[in-house]
Amino acid sequence: MALRISGFPTSDALVGSLMLLLGFAGISWSSIALPPSWHIASSREISARIIGDDRFKPGILAELQMRMAAISQPTVLPPELPYAKALVAVRTADEAAQRYNLDKADLEVDAAEVLLRAALTINPNDSFLWLMLYSVATMRHGFDLKYLGYLEQSYALGANEGWVALRRNSLALASFSLLNSATQHSANSEFAAILNSGFVDVAAINLMRVGPVARDGLLKGLDRVDITPREALARRLLRDGVSVSVPGVKLDQRLWR
Repeated sequence: MALRISGFPTSDALVGSLMLLLGFAGISWSSIALPPSWHIASSREISARIIGDDRFKPGILAELQMRMAAISQPTVLPPELPYAKALVAVRTADEAAQRYNLDKADLEVDAAEVLLRAALTINPNDSFLWLMLYSVATMRHGFDLKYLGYLEQSYALGANEGWVALRRNSLALASFSLLNSATQHSANSEFAAILNSGFVDVAAINLMRVGPVARDGLLKGLDRVDITPREALARRLLRDGVSVSVPGVKLDQRLWR
């Protein structure tokens, strides 16, 4: 159950971001005359970079929002454009929250939620959009049982989808006790897949953040994971002062103190 994750080289992130900005900046307000295929390709590029967790220079996201808002809405809206708008809005809200600009973050989260719902009317089977809707809803309103359906829908539509899994697992584990049994099982399987794919640091951080009951379930689900990542996880946890029993792994704790 390996994750197939296609990332972007870190060294190319800045160049790619600048290319995106220059591409949009070179468009006048008469961009509506350009073929729809151009907007679709650009929207796909933006979405891919955000899903890949690429970083953007300050001001680029605001510029992208302005340019995308200036594109006239055709009678039949291609799904790529509202998808990109929603993801840019989510990233903007995240960055505002990280800067502790709470008033701006609230406004951006509200805008992101509206755009996510609009994107989902066109892309109802997209597991990442459902995950982002759960993320912004809990960011704005706190944990609430009525929002868990968004997370459950994300799992139902894409149980182990690359970058979706990496982002979703920590959110799912944060509210593990509130999840139904099927979603708990999906989160446990997802955790095992993340570790089996070599994301040891991600798995270790997720494991250390959960309570003892959820932790026991996660560890028990590792029996089918390759021994090498299991050993790497045990060593990483010991270095952080966490002593747990990883299935099939025996380490001399004295060597890792």
